[in-house]
Amino acid sequence: MIAKVFKGIWAGINFSRRLILNILFLLLVIVFFVSLSSDDDQIIVENSSVLRLNLNGPIVEEKTYIDPVEAAISDATSGSEAPSEILLDDIVEVINEATKDDRIKVILLDLQEMPKAHLNKLKQITKAIDAFKQAGKKVIASGYYYTQAQYYIASHADEIAMHPYGSVGIEGYGMYPLYFKDALEKLEVTQHIFRVGTFKSAVEPFIRNDMSDAAKEANRVWLGALWSEYKQDVAAVRPFDESNFDETMDVYLEKMKAADGDAGKYALDHQWVCLLYTSPSPRDGLLS
Repeated sequence: MIAKVFKGIWAGINFSRRLILNILFLLLVIVFFVSLSSDDDQIIVENSSVLRLNLNGPIVEEKTYIDPVEAAISDATSGSEAPSEILLDDIVEVINEATKDDRIKVILLDLQEMPKAHLNKLKQITKAIDAFKQAGKKVIASGYYYTQAQYYIASHADEIAMHPYGSVGIEGYGMYPLYFKDALEKLEVTQHIFRVGTFKSAVEPFIRNDMSDAAKEANRVWLGALWSEYKQDVAAVRPFDESNFDETMDVYLEKMKAADGDAGKYALDHQWVCLLYTSPSPRDGLLS
């Protein structure tokens, strides 16, 4: 008799457990399908829309693998997140889709959070931007300042707006190797280095405290080629020629003195930017 009672109680508990789980599962299914059919998360593109291209992270060809466990521990301990990497293909695809979309008339370049990027990546982005312009559409760049990489993209815009307290920072290309020959000697580190040839500078940091003449010559060649390519590309799409670039500090100081030390006026006078805005920012009201 007692066994039957306990057996009946267990059957009731088991039935209740299955019933509750089934109800919860059914609710989850309902919520899932409701969320799929909801219009709240759908992006509605209206006619004459503006695409804001916000490149707020490193531009990469392939994203860096991040271990999920390490990412979870990092989030739990530091609570801060590094800017997410942006795939170059995604940027180009977005611009290409905007080119084909008749509802999008303008691209607003928001480049303030974009870090340095290699010239080959910048070229692919600007190629897509040029195609967008060739479709009869407009591109506007807006920012408080422009770094060298940011300005390369901004130079392809129809209008470049900058805050009057901002500046255009184009410094050219250079490299600053670290040499530690004396440090290794003080630490009594024994080295076994084999080098053949003159232009073999990879091991120079271990055996020198400065750059050799051969290394300087080799670096000038490839850095000069990059710099020439940068100037040619920018001058081809802006209303000035390559002489507008400041090759020496004396030239820069002379031009800055003529602008009364005002970096914003300097950029405007030499056609680096088209206009200086005060308030609000063009990102907020230029297109309204």
